[in-house]
Amino acid sequence: GMEMVLVEACRARSSMLAARLDVGSRVPLPNSALGRAYLGAVDDTTRQQLVESLRLARGSDWPALEAGLQNALSERARTGCCISAGEFHREINSVSVAVRGPAGDVMAFNCGGPAFLFPEERLRVETAPALTAMAAGVAQDIGGELAVPGA
Repeated sequence: GMEMVLVEACRARSSMLAARLDVGSRVPLPNSALGRAYLGAVDDTTRQQLVESLRLARGSDWPALEAGLQNALSERARTGCCISAGEFHREINSVSVAVRGPAGDVMAFNCGGPAFLFPEERLRVETAPALTAMAAGVAQDIGGELAVPGA
């Protein structure tokens, strides 16, 4: 549908501020890093259909959501990662990377936390490369591949 569903969630034991996203939680496609990574990794036809459905479902909220989504998709085309900085939850920043499973199904890995601990620069410079390496390893282990831009 119009949301990503979490199938696994890990968090630091010492985390004082965390979005309470657990297995089964849903996050929206257009303004979560997970949803943006997914949209960036699906084929063009699927992406266009989903974006059109989002536009219709979100009504007057769509122009603001679309601007952030388009910026994230442009960044993904350059870097392979999508960021949501306070757009899904105003105090939480996160970055996501998509992978394709052996059957071509698209999944996304996400890492983030409180905006004061995970400013955008840290997400881009430190977190995104580590997340990408981890996702590439998992993809290889399951017979899939990193969903790199243009592929």
